Amino acid sequence: MYVAALMSKPTSTPLPVLMLLMDYWPLRRLKKQVVIEKLPFFVMGAVSAIITYVSQSSTYGVIMPSDYGAERIPLTICHNIIFYLSKIVWPANLSSHYAFPRPFGLSNPMVLAGVIGTCILIPLLLISLRWTRAVFTGWLLFFVGILPTMQIIGFNYLIASTKFVYLPSIGLLMVLASLLVWFCRTYSVNKHMKLYAAVITIVLVLASAETVATRRYLVYWRDTVSLQKHFLTVTPNAAHVHFNVGSALQSQGKHEESISYYRQALKIRPKHFYAHKNLGDALSEQGQLAEAMGHYRRAIALKGDYFQAYYKLGIALQSQNKPDEAIEHYRRAIQIKADYFQAYYEMGVAFQSQGKLDEAIAHYRRAIEIKPDYFPAYYKLGMAFESRGDLNEAIRHYRHVVSIKGDYFLAYYKLGVAYKSQGKLDDAIGHYRQALKIRPRHSYTHKKLGDALLVQGKLAEGMEHYRQALQSNPDYAEAHNNLGIALQSQGEVDEGISHFRKSLEISPGNPEAHCNLGKALTMKGELNEGLEHFREAAQLKPNWPVPLNHMARILATHPDPKIRDISEAIVLGERAAKLTKYQNASILETLAGVYAVPLPGLRHL
Repeated sequence: MYVAALMSKPTSTPLPVLMLLMDYWPLRRLKKQVVIEKLPFFVMGAVSAIITYVSQSSTYGVIMPSDYGAERIPLTICHNIIFYLSKIVWPANLSSHYAFPRPFGLSNPMVLAGVIGTCILIPLLLISLRWTRAVFTGWLLFFVGILPTMQIIGFNYLIASTKFVYLPSIGLLMVLASLLVWFCRTYSVNKHMKLYAAVITIVLVLASAETVATRRYLVYWRDTVSLQKHFLTVTPNAAHVHFNVGSALQSQGKHEESISYYRQALKIRPKHFYAHKNLGDALSEQGQLAEAMGHYRRAIALKGDYFQAYYKLGIALQSQNKPDEAIEHYRRAIQIKADYFQAYYEMGVAFQSQGKLDEAIAHYRRAIEIKPDYFPAYYKLGMAFESRGDLNEAIRHYRHVVSIKGDYFLAYYKLGVAYKSQGKLDDAIGHYRQALKIRPRHSYTHKKLGDALLVQGKLAEGMEHYRQALQSNPDYAEAHNNLGIALQSQGEVDEGISHFRKSLEISPGNPEAHCNLGKALTMKGELNEGLEHFREAAQLKPNWPVPLNHMARILATHPDPKIRDISEAIVLGERAAKLTKYQNASILETLAGVYAVPLPGLRHL
């Protein structure tokens, strides 16, 4: 049971001493054999203490007595003896964290009260031994129980925490029990009924008062932020409480609000490396990367093995398009924590951004080895293989993503894209539809589904999805362009023209939209404006034969002789034919017509 207690809480380490004290009182059997039988407990306690020290020093850190002045130990003990006793007697102004009073010396009233109170208490306890062992031994049980948390070896930056009182308070309760036993033995119920009634009344009044005082604090336990903010009113100089409020706000997505609490924590305790790292996270969310990286570097300087800080610094560098530096920090994080699968994953992302697909794939696979259900790594593997042109392998990994996380719509979207690239339109459409069930307003999926439906000749349904895409994203230039094509094919040329114009308003450098608008304007007989858009398309995409072909037709047949230019038409037609290696029938027909324009009967071109 003692081993189980040590594994539960290191504060149970002094239990063997407490048992010896109980052998002294109330059991009154303290002798050599009793001490010998406790030796195994002392051995186990010593081993646990060593483990606790090593663990604490390698994680959060410890503060040794040599790190501060010798006077701090007696001042801390005196302060805490009176502090804890006062909180037990009257539970007011409670907090889970109590910072060291400032200044920490006799000039501080709280410290001075602790020293004076202790100097009065100890002689009174020693005097009590003339009549009973109970009071002194009970207090010793309390003191020994609380001693490991007295910050002689500091394991945090707090002077006290009332959660440590529960086990030591057994000693005080034993004193109370002894007092009641003495009272019952000294005064009989029959002869001293009024005295019993008075004692019971006093006990009930005190218990009720303490209950009311304690229940007042329930109102602060609504949520973490409310509770921690209350603690700040009690202990405004506790850096860790400021840190806790910041962490709680950050977990709620309130990054801007959390920043002020992290800054205050660092103002109180500049070497709080957790606060540096979390402040870096909050600043990154606000887009303040330069300052965020400064805090990550400070956290690393304070704690050289802080692998999360290396990882976060890598992400910040990667977002600044510095993949090489980011990779170095991911490597450092992995050196410290070999199974840090997120670092392997992000390193893969960094390599993929550099086009180093083999390295990226290797790191994604390593992340999956460590955490087989890590679906983002499978998704990125799919993208890497898709970039390689290996669609079958890409599809296999996208399928693995949806088998792990069935509502990951991007995987369905990518499956649709991959299947469409393979010409498997039915499979593509099915996965686009599944993606839209999860994310009904995803404009890109609506547009891709519209494209696939148009290829199948389902114009009405395809147009509906283009409209859905534009409803979600009115500035989606490609959706405007493709909807214009569909409308034009159904004879709704005017509406098609309006969508082509909107597409070019959003994306003026799109040669396809210029060419499509040119076709629609030509159909309407607006040859001059149509010619302008074909010229723009040809400038943007010089080796595209389609606008060259349309320009040749217009220049050869334009009714205005000032614009008609057979020579340019021949040049454009020859260029278009050469680009298609004289294998495109429509372009050859145009070129033949251009050469024939001067001859009677061919002006219908």
